Amino acid sequence: MAKEFPRTKFAIVGAYAGNNQNLGSLSFADSEMGYLAGVVAALKSKTHKIAYIGGIDYPELKANAAMIERGAKAINPATVVSINWVGDWQDSAKAIALAQAQINAGADVLLVQVDAAGLPVLTLAEQAGIYAIGTAQDQHGVAPKAVLTSIMQNVPALFLHGATLVQQGRWEGKQYKLGLQDGVQDLAPFYGLLTPDQEQTVKAIRNDIMLGKIDVLP
Repeated sequence: MAKEFPRTKFAIVGAYAGNNQNLGSLSFADSEMGYLAGVVAALKSKTHKIAYIGGIDYPELKANAAMIERGAKAINPATVVSINWVGDWQDSAKAIALAQAQINAGADVLLVQVDAAGLPVLTLAEQAGIYAIGTAQDQHGVAPKAVLTSIMQNVPALFLHGATLVQQGRWEGKQYKLGLQDGVQDLAPFYGLLTPDQEQTVKAIRNDIMLGKIDVLP
């Protein structure tokens, strides 16, 4: 379609390099939020074992998982991070089974990125008396005793950024990776589940990421 309509600007959401003309992509800087989520998990974990439950191992999600481990180990190098893939976005039974196995192995914080299949995992964490971190939107209401925070992604703001580039004549048909500085993603509130000192640590690290003081490139 981009070739057929060269004067029209096209954007997809995802990790696509673009054609350097009229077709580009808008994507989230997942590694920023992965690092921050790892920091939160390590600050809260008492067993020093945390687990990532992901959907399909797309390159951007694998990078996110790698940064979760880097962020966690920045807080405590002894932290063990287990990476688990469901292989699907709807298979809640498998997501629950993977999460339960990690809980049985001692994980006390779960980072859940499995779309709809992840919601029962948040409930499982609450039932098990451990903690979880949600994704895409504030998922605290699903399991208020368990969800420490969530990685929030503001899709309308992502689209608006692309539209603004087009309106200003600055669309280059490349990948635009947007993050904290662009206001398209952030952490949800902690709802009192972190101590004030822990919240300050997260805030300081968040600021350092925005200032480029921390390497969040996988």
